[in-house]
Amino acid sequence: MHPHLDNKMQYDFYINSLRPRRRFSPWTKKESIEYLDEVKEYYGITYTKALEAIRVLSQDQLEQIRKIVNKGGKDER
Repeated sequence: MHPHLDNKMQYDFYINSLRPRRRFSPWTKKESIEYLDEVKEYYGITYTKALEAIRVLSQDQLEQIRKIVNKGGKDER
């Protein structure tokens, strides 16, 4: 509001007028995209390239990639 004031004066104003509380929110997480990890591993490509590949590939191709890359275990889809 008053940029012409000294930095120390601005700091003193904010430190004394604002109540202490948590001012920062946690980082937002990227949304989980189905088949992303499988396509990245199968082709050995980066995140952005995998997103492009998912747009191009058909559902049958994505399912086939998932079956090939599947290592078994508890989180089997």
